[in-house]
Amino acid sequence: MAATHSTGTAVRPVDLALQVEIGADADTGSPWLIADTGAGYEETTPGKLRAHVQQMRRQLEDAERLADQYEAIAGLRTLLDERDIELTEIDVADFPPRMRDGFIGWTALVSGRRHLVFPLGQDPVLRLSIARKLVARGESA
Repeated sequence: MAATHSTGTAVRPVDLALQVEIGADADTGSPWLIADTGAGYEETTPGKLRAHVQQMRRQLEDAERLADQYEAIAGLRTLLDERDIELTEIDVADFPPRMRDGFIGWTALVSGRRHLVFPLGQDPVLRLSIARKLVARGESA
């Protein structure tokens, strides 16, 4: 029997475009700075350009986080499938605060089948790390 999984999806498009040129006016020799951020070239200032680059860095960090999350989601799916473990998510909103804040996951044996139980919406990278530890502990017991 195949393991069942919950799959949350995150849609956060990352669209980056930037072309920058420094030039000089042919008549006066005055320098100019232009940038195309996807809407066509327009004159800009170093401050505006730096602000745009900072925004792009944040978007690149978001893209990297998505890659990390994807690896964790795929890794957890593989871990569960290889060991025929079922994943269960629970909403901890009704837990007492001290339990809600401290609950990161547990393992259970139900009708001879292993289950990993995690809070709903948990970060996939954290979840994979905890799942590996819980599985390793169960295999060494």
